Order: sequence, then structure tokens, then C-alpha cells
Amino acid sequence: MTAGPSLSFREMLQGFVGQGPDDESACADGRRRGQMFRYRALARINDLAAFEAEPEHPVALEGTVDYAPLGVGLPLRGGSMKLFVERPEGRRILYRLPFEAPGGHFVLLGEKRLEGRRRWREMTTLHAELYRSAGQGDAVGEAVARGILRVPVRAALMLPLTMRSPGRSPVVGLGAAVRFLRFSARSLRR
Repeated sequence: MTAGPSLSFREMLQGFVGQGPDDESACADGRRRGQMFRYRALARINDLAAFEAEPEHPVALEGTVDYAPLGVGLPLRGGSMKLFVERPEGRRILYRLPFEAPGGHFVLLGEKRLEGRRRWREMTTLHAELYRSAGQGDAVGEAVARGILRVPVRAALMLPLTMRSPGRSPVVGLGAAVRFLRFSARSLRR
């Protein structure tokens, strides 16, 4: 069986993480302390047909993390995003962002909560918790910080323009981008 087209695109999220009993108060605490968290990544889908058939709809992420208390340009390797997954609490987009800093290994776990009321806001808001990691991207112990990250409006609007199908003709690349956008639109309507 021949693999379907691949697709890559650029993504960015940024916001504040800090201490607090919930995401909102922790985000406010992080803002007061200047603890911005930003991630930039290249998202990769190796085979769109396999991606669509897989219930977890996995996307690989590689890039960098900036987090004021730990450093800038920290390598993000082996990250993942799972699109439009069904969970007992509702449909979600799940993130796992493992990165290495001078102080050790960390992982940011987050979810976009797709509850159907305000789609744009839901698709651009990540509720996140930061954990120490043993180096394999798994969370260890209690969250060391939490908060809210958002996709900047400009980055959200530009995302389709970053879509590419590596190694394929521009026509195939455009077809892959349209296929992915249609898949996303269908998944959001459910």
C-alpha cells in the first residue's frame, strides 16, 4: 500500500504559567512574575490517510521552548499532539511537550477543550501543566506550574500558509493542505 501525502505546518503557543489552585489564577500569577512560556514547533503528519484513520490522530512536534525561569531556545524533541480525541470529559486536543533545560528534563502537558460554545477560543486556548520528567517525556510527581497558553491571532491566521507536503509537488502539497483543513472542519462540526 502506498503511503498518502505527508503534511507539515508551523505552530506557536504562548502564555503564562505560575502557581495557583486553577489555570486562571496560575496564569495571573505567572504574568505577575514574568513567567512566559512560549513554544514554537514544526508539526508533522507522515501519512494523512493513516492520520485520519487513527482515532487519536497523532501529530509529531519538534521545536523549541522559551520559559523565563529555565531558559530560551530549549530543545523540544519527541513532542506530540493528538487532534479531536474523545475523552470521558469531552473532545480534546492533547499536547505533550517534553524539553530539556539546564535544570533537568521537563514536560508540558496540555489540552484544548472543545466543548462547542466558542470554537475559535477553544481551538486557540491550551490549559497546561508543567512537570519534571525522567527524560522520556513522562510526568513525574506533582505539577510544578500551570497556566494558559494561547495561539496568537496572527499565528492562527498564518497557519494555513505554513502548510507543506515535503518532497511532493506544489499541487500535491495544496491537496494535502485542503484535505487536512477539511478533516479539521468536519471534526469541529461533530
